[in-house]
Amino acid sequence: MSSGKGYSLYRAVLGVTMMAVMVVYGAVLLLGDRSEVVRLLWSEPSDERWQAFDVRASAAVGLLLLRGRS
Repeated sequence: MSSGKGYSLYRAVLGVTMMAVMVVYGAVLLLGDRSEVVRLLWSEPSDERWQAFDVRASAAVGLLLLRGRS
């Protein structure tokens, strides 16, 4: 599936889907300002518990990235 109309359609659908995901994510960030989860997505941890979640999640992503390179 590296050439032809099928591949072009696949890429177009994939592009529209990714655009929709980004638009929905942006809308959630803009419209959900009272939610603690949205505040965390904005990188505004509200207390020590959320800061601990953020540190653990960042460490997990870092480990995954490092393991993916080897």
